[in-house]
Amino acid sequence: MSEMVNAITTRLNDLYIQYYNDFLSVDAFARYHGLSIEDMQKLIDLGRHVNHNSLWKEDK
Repeated sequence: MSEMVNAITTRLNDLYIQYYNDFLSVDAFARYHGLSIEDMQKLIDLGRHVNHNSLWKEDK
């Protein structure tokens, strides 16, 4: 995996974990990061996909 793709997938995974562990709503998470609810929902969905499919881990 390229360094850029790895950095992006790592960040998406980190955002998803932060949302999952620390926030009760997408609205609060979006406000915390200064994004719209719609944009944050898209990032959470991407992060969930990365996390659940282990896409953020280094290729072996």
